Amino acid sequence: MTDKSQALIDELVAASIAFGRGVEPDWQTRIEKAQRELREYIDELEAEIERLTVHSDIERQDDKCSGHGDISNFPPVMGSGDGLGW
Repeated sequence: MTDKSQALIDELVAASIAFGRGVEPDWQTRIEKAQRELREYIDELEAEIERLTVHSDIERQDDKCSGHGDISNFPPVMGSGDGLGW
């Protein structure tokens, strides 16, 4: 977990505790702000994951198109027992 994630969670928990104890008059604003910031951060992380996933998928597709690792289209090797008498 990143430091930012931990700080956002800590603030949400602290605001909730303040609400439970009745010690902070604007607890609702504080909780709403903490929730909003946490959701925004999660959205950023999810967007980054999506971007990386798409990039990875494109690289895999490029590998398939270039024939890397695929030996099925190579001619048989001499003496390979294919019956062609190479």
